[in-house]
Amino acid sequence: MTQHTPGPWHVGVKQAEKIIYDASGWAVANATVYHGENDAKANARLIAAAPDLLEALKTLQSMASTFPNELHKDHPDVVAARAAIARATGDNQ
Repeated sequence: MTQHTPGPWHVGVKQAEKIIYDASGWAVANATVYHGENDAKANARLIAAAPDLLEALKTLQSMASTFPNELHKDHPDVVAARAAIARATGDNQ
């Protein structure tokens, strides 16, 4: 998997599109208004939060692996976090 554009990302507006920019000001994605302005805003916020969400999941997964009870690694929430990380990083391909 190639590395993603580093965060933080933020949302900007260009006509009917919500553009997601990286810290350098480069566009990394856009959320075009198809289903309404509120949907586009919500989608853009979610996309912009992706790098932060990925890092938070990685931190939580790492913390769970240090818990003394070995059962934590197979807890459904930890398994779901691992699956989301794999999906985001392409490690599940």
